[in-house]
Amino acid sequence: MMLFPVLAGASEDGFKFKRWEFALSGGLNNNYAWEVEPSFTYFICKYVGVTGGVNFTGQFYDEYYSGPAPGGPDLKWFISSDDSNAKRILFRPAIRLRTPNINKWGDRDLCVTFNVEPGMYMAVPVNEHLQIGYREEDYLVTGIFKENVTNTNGEWLYWNVKSFMQIEVESWVFSAGYTISNYDVYGGRRNMVIERKPLNDMLWKKKMTHAFFLSVGIQF
Repeated sequence: MMLFPVLAGASEDGFKFKRWEFALSGGLNNNYAWEVEPSFTYFICKYVGVTGGVNFTGQFYDEYYSGPAPGGPDLKWFISSDDSNAKRILFRPAIRLRTPNINKWGDRDLCVTFNVEPGMYMAVPVNEHLQIGYREEDYLVTGIFKENVTNTNGEWLYWNVKSFMQIEVESWVFSAGYTISNYDVYGGRRNMVIERKPLNDMLWKKKMTHAFFLSVGIQF
């Protein structure tokens, strides 16, 4: 009987229970990358919900990849900065768990909760396509000296856990938090081979991804 008010949408702490939430978050992670994610959450009951988000992420740190190429001692292949910076879309399904209101001493009009979202990242594209150019004595060589290289057997599925504090002001919500994941920023290109050399030899080793973010949203 005690669960009935929660499932029915009643609230023992004076805050109206709203089932839907839309949020837009932005943050930075340790891959020298930005993240922007719109997401929707549907609350099955007051403390449990289902979340779906689309995370757009891209590196802002320019890296330069180059190596020797057959055809002359001065001929080298290179990847332009536009292509060298990894950019992917991460679809994020998750379960939303949140605490009751922990604001027992401050402004009674504020609802403050701690939230955790264990979920998955599904990366697109699975296999990246990069354009390889060739340079000789600091001049671009055009024509046949450009080619596209495609990765194979790329990684696309990762786990992630998102945790954050949220403040509710009427229908508005404001959050700040942290995400940890085994997402590999280079998972879509590690198996590329350029001029018989694995590109993976030039990339960072796989590491955990850590991100900090802020978000604003609305409940209805």
